[in-house]
Amino acid sequence: MGARKTSRARIVLAAVAALLLLCAVVVALGYRRFVNWYVIRECRNRGVQVVPGAIEVSMSTVRLRDTRFTLVNVPSLAGHAATIEVELATLAPTHVAIHGLNLELSGPVSGAVTEATDWMAAHKELSEIPIQADGLDVLWRDDRKSQPWLTLQKATFAPEPGGVRLKTPKVLISGLGFKQVVMTWKTATPEVVIGIGADDPSAAPIRIELARRAPYSLKVAWKQAPVTDLASMLGIAMEPRGISAEGVVELRAADLAAPMDGSLHLVLHNFVPPHPMELNGIVTGSQTVIDGKLAVSQDRSKAGLTDVKVVAGAFQLDGSGQVQVVERYGLIGLKLSGTIPCTAVAKNAVAGRMGRLDRLLGGLIGDVAQRALVGVITVGVTIDADTRNLDAIKVEDRVGIGCSLRLL
Repeated sequence: MGARKTSRARIVLAAVAALLLLCAVVVALGYRRFVNWYVIRECRNRGVQVVPGAIEVSMSTVRLRDTRFTLVNVPSLAGHAATIEVELATLAPTHVAIHGLNLELSGPVSGAVTEATDWMAAHKELSEIPIQADGLDVLWRDDRKSQPWLTLQKATFAPEPGGVRLKTPKVLISGLGFKQVVMTWKTATPEVVIGIGADDPSAAPIRIELARRAPYSLKVAWKQAPVTDLASMLGIAMEPRGISAEGVVELRAADLAAPMDGSLHLVLHNFVPPHPMELNGIVTGSQTVIDGKLAVSQDRSKAGLTDVKVVAGAFQLDGSGQVQVVERYGLIGLKLSGTIPCTAVAKNAVAGRMGRLDRLLGGLIGDVAQRALVGVITVGVTIDADTRNLDAIKVEDRVGIGCSLRLL
């Protein structure tokens, strides 16, 4: 009898243990499902729709792995993250770190900016949570079937006092590369500031300011630097010519989807337009100043140049031109013209031809020629350039002489 009771007791204990184990498994599975549901719901409440491959939870951290995500009511963006780590305090997120982040955008910039602005306005609580990311890659296409016009790789994104900072070794825009790019976004200021060529945008050789609220504006300014250095920052190789440049481009638009208009100011140092020696006394100094008005099309594929003025000493050309984006490069065309009084050219032409030993005599003869001539000399210049090979820029000049002797 005793042996039978012991055997029955063991069977009962084994059954109870198996039942407890089964309950534990059921509870664990139910808990995991509950946690997954809760995490996904909380993300959704904060405007982020996530499809995680796995979720790991501790008392102070939630870790999502192999996660696809979208932003609620932002159809232009989709993303994937290798790992998302969310630090918690009383079940509320206090810090987010994302590793291996890939973003894909499609559609026009104006639409994406509008969607992002509305999304941020609807989820203001996220602006109070520090978010950082590394291994950030971005692709932006006109539509989901086209090639990307913007590519960004190996970027980092981190909070800083009063805003955020994005840093990347290179950005590719419509085939044009920009090296060492840093973007800062301050919540208290109306613009995004981008620096190219330095870690501090305020000290960068190229600085871009973009207003993120209407009226929209874009300002691109570059400090005096060798043209080859500026070209290198844009990923363009050029032969050194000893020329340096500085300038500013300003554009304005009432709406992000509207055409833009603005102005251009450029100073080229150690450069004057090619000219015959007869104009040496007119084309003086060592710099050329270029000013003009800009009009950018709604689709951003063309920029018209009007009221262009090119000044080198007393030599001035006026005209117009156009910059056109073709696939992933740009074509630049300018047509310029100007007139010079024959009286202004006469003395310089004679003195230039007489040589150094006869400089005085040449000056005297030049004075006589200056008094005897009337009319103007017409100068025309056509410039064509391809951003894929700026060393092969084409310059054609035309000179029309309309000088005649003054009748006594």
